[in-house]
Order: sequence, then C-alpha cells, then structure tokens
Amino acid sequence: MSAQIGQDGSVSTLVTLKDATAPTEHRFSLHLPDGAQASVAEDGGVVAGDQDGELLGTFSSP
Repeated sequence: MSAQIGQDGSVSTLVTLKDATAPTEHRFSLHLPDGAQASVAEDGGVVAGDQDGELLGTFSSP
C-alpha cells in the first residue's frame, strides 16, 4: 500500500492486489473529531461531517 498527497491537499491511497487470492475487502481506521460522523454515500463513497453539518472531507468509492 502507498499514499500520495496532492498539491490541493487531497490524499490518494493505492492498494496493490498481488494475485487472484488477494483479499477483496480492505478496512481503514477513521478517526474523527468528537461529535463528527461519517456516512456512506449512494455511490459507495464516504462523507464526513462535524456536529454542525459542516463538511470535513470525502472518500471516493474505489
């Protein structure tokens, strides 16, 4: 696995599957500020917001 930070502050993570026996699911810990929550969007991505409804960030679906 490798990560890259974009010039705009975005982050991309690349997970390389070695062969057909590689896991088909990967889980990543998400640490949010107190009162914040994350929800799954219709496209499979994730949206994180604070307790006031302000957007904290998004995660695109793979």
